[in-house]
Amino acid sequence: MAHTKKKIFLSQLAAIQAGRREHFFLDQTTSESLSLREAFVEAIWIVSYFIFRPIFRALGKVEIRYLDPDFDHVRRPIILMTNHQGMLDPWIISSSLPFAIFKRLLPIRPYATKRITDKSKLLYWLDKLNFVKIIYYLYDVLILPPKEASFDEKLAPSLEALANHESLIFFPEGGLTLTDEIRPLRRGIVEIQRRTGVPILPCTIRYHRHGWIRYHITVTIGQPLFIPEEILKRRETKQAHFEGSEYLRAEMVRLYER
Repeated sequence: MAHTKKKIFLSQLAAIQAGRREHFFLDQTTSESLSLREAFVEAIWIVSYFIFRPIFRALGKVEIRYLDPDFDHVRRPIILMTNHQGMLDPWIISSSLPFAIFKRLLPIRPYATKRITDKSKLLYWLDKLNFVKIIYYLYDVLILPPKEASFDEKLAPSLEALANHESLIFFPEGGLTLTDEIRPLRRGIVEIQRRTGVPILPCTIRYHRHGWIRYHITVTIGQPLFIPEEILKRRETKQAHFEGSEYLRAEMVRLYER
């Protein structure tokens, strides 16, 4: 099945290189059945959607803003690009999508480091008790390669997931942000789109806390976008990465500050 998906992806990539980027927004489902593992992960995501959506609304106010309410043209694979302000962000973003759209984007693969680096005692003990490993297994989380890995090695998991027709939840700032701002983005997401042509769906999460439990969260979901070709085709790769990152960051700032 994975081989067939990769062939589909390569044909899509050829369409992208030929300038037909809208190809990625067409219905790309196949008649092949899911493997047991894929079906299990998809079921976990669907159950989580219906669990977390009411929980988030019970604990506080969740305001969702859609800048492109017509999602009919959105299909997988796609990169859900968002800032990162809390450990529940993957579930906040996924449960903020209309269910029909959310299901259409499955399977979704979040990106995470191998070990939790947050210093809170709760997360420390959850990690010690292997709770984090269980979560990673249930949601088939993509593990970020170690810092010493080469740039291509760090891109490999994302490229493989997209080739397998899977969507990604990507935190391009590179980690949790405790300040009320969008930090500069890492170059990886620019290079991934440059190599694959997969569209990026920009999202932002903004927390307005009220005490220890109650909170107000604003989730803004934009329109699928592509980094302009004139940026991606810069002769200097480093310049292309910088301009592409700034282009995407400007869009995230626009959503964040609405």
